[in-house]
Amino acid sequence: MKSRVAWYLRAKRQARGLTVEALAMRLGYKNIRKGVHRILRFEHEGRYSHGLLVNLVDRLGLRYETVLDLM
Repeated sequence: MKSRVAWYLRAKRQARGLTVEALAMRLGYKNIRKGVHRILRFEHEGRYSHGLLVNLVDRLGLRYETVLDLM
């Protein structure tokens, strides 16, 4: 089941016109496929590490407070 945070971050990624691959590159993954897998797992299943969530919020230019409110 997708979480509200995952839904929100996916919507923001799409609104910025970023593909999952482009976002993985922005996050600094050397292995883009691995980054894509982690991002998609988060977007579809809501599973993530704290580090991934922090990096996504930073790279998408979002406010931490908004994300915390969604949790």
